[in-house]
Amino acid sequence: MDDRARESYTVMILPNPTSKAYRFSVSKKQVKVALSCTAAAAVLLVVFIVQYFYMVGNIWELTLLRKETSVQKSKIEFFSQSVDGLKTQLDRLKEFDIKLRMITDLNVPADANRYLGVGGDPTAAQDVPAGTLPVLSGVSGGAGGTEDPIEPSIDANVPFESHVEMIRELEEDLATLRVLTAKQEQNFQDLTQGIEHRRAKWASTPSIWPVKGWVTSSFGPRLSPFTGQPAMHRGVDISVPENTPFVAPANGVITLAGWDGGLGNAIKIDHGYGYQTVYGHLNKILVRPGQRVKRGDLIGLVGSTGLSTGPHLHYQVSVNLAPTNPLRYVLN
Repeated sequence: MDDRARESYTVMILPNPTSKAYRFSVSKKQVKVALSCTAAAAVLLVVFIVQYFYMVGNIWELTLLRKETSVQKSKIEFFSQSVDGLKTQLDRLKEFDIKLRMITDLNVPADANRYLGVGGDPTAAQDVPAGTLPVLSGVSGGAGGTEDPIEPSIDANVPFESHVEMIRELEEDLATLRVLTAKQEQNFQDLTQGIEHRRAKWASTPSIWPVKGWVTSSFGPRLSPFTGQPAMHRGVDISVPENTPFVAPANGVITLAGWDGGLGNAIKIDHGYGYQTVYGHLNKILVRPGQRVKRGDLIGLVGSTGLSTGPHLHYQVSVNLAPTNPLRYVLN
């Protein structure tokens, strides 16, 4: 009995002080088994809780990755659209650049037809062997459309990993656009300089009549009214009433404003670009040497000073110091 007692535990349950006590015995082995099961259950519970929170963390991280993937897809689509828009704008700028060069007679690039509208027989391509048509890469286009082989497409079902390759392609496109943009900027600078040069040259070309009147003597050989002998007339004589105002036919700088022998009171203007003009037999000079004048500025009054038979304006144009018929330049 003593050995059995030492191998077990007696449990007494007393519901109340007056009731009968309930007893039962539990062996130490059973207690150890119960404690082991409880400990194992506790460990399993802890493992389950840890695994639960680990799974919850993974689900939360997966949710964030999905949201990030969605945001990345949206950014890639926006980036792709932006690149496509830049390509279209560059095509239009290139076409505009070529048209301006054609209008202003500046250097036109060899690939101009690539950016201008073209046409032809739609059935003609059937006779062309396969593989002989050129495939344009990079930025291309024209009046017919804006398709480009290097433009990536975005598929909503493409895995997130594939977006890295798309982003790389877009970065390459963007690098190409940077190069083309810099080149186009240089083209516009050259075009601006060319147009400015032509504008300045046009402003310096004597293209209007200094005064409206009757041309009594033309440019070229004639009989001198003073000697009766053949002589070269280096300008034109425009007959108008005395003191009629006349204007500068182009921009320039006054190089002479005073007496000049047979021309009497005279004005000379250096217009630049090899153009010079002379105005003789003036009654009054309204400018001074070194003064800058513009086309249409009043510079003097018609007279009959020097070797002259009556009031008129002697108008002379020289190109690179060679007398030239003024009528070749007058547009009005």
